[in-house]
Amino acid sequence: MRELKDEHHLKSLGIQVAAAQYDRQAVADHANNLAARIRGNLTNSMKAIGVDILDGFGTLVTPQKVKYGKPGAAEKTVTAKDVIIATGSTPFVPPGIEVDGKTVFTSDEALKLEWIPDWIAIVGSGYIGLEFSDVYTALGAEVTFVEALDIIMPGFDPEIGKLAQRVLITPAPSTTTRRARQEDHPCAGRQASADRAG
Repeated sequence: MRELKDEHHLKSLGIQVAAAQYDRQAVADHANNLAARIRGNLTNSMKAIGVDILDGFGTLVTPQKVKYGKPGAAEKTVTAKDVIIATGSTPFVPPGIEVDGKTVFTSDEALKLEWIPDWIAIVGSGYIGLEFSDVYTALGAEVTFVEALDIIMPGFDPEIGKLAQRVLITPAPSTTTRRARQEDHPCAGRQASADRAG
């Protein structure tokens, strides 16, 4: 969408495009279907190499024993020589902030793309926040990062942060699309999204 809206750039290449539009629901369905397909492929790959998949909530009882089960069902216990804890990430919500899924939402709700706000503040400039800023600006939203530090992507390789700054925050002056910007103050009364990793 971003490239299709850049009429000046396209004209310089001899390409003329009518007003570019998108189907929000189709984009959301594609994203969800892609995630489901990747999840399914990974599951099948694990099964193919003999990995057992046990469904339920797990509790590490001892360094080599895990108890797992689902609510209302009997718990089971498995043992292993080595146990790796790899539970994935959970959206971080600062204390005192109420997530309603509409005005304030996490990356879980943002992935559904149920609507595209005109303006959105993303709290935290980690890689997930940057990914969402790229998606939302491409679809026409204005994005503001709220970052506690004076650089984006703190904790990452500085060169990667500089590249993200150049591409997302301060793109070339010739661009005609909306871009993300960085702020160091809280934003209230408008849409805000909490970044998982930022």
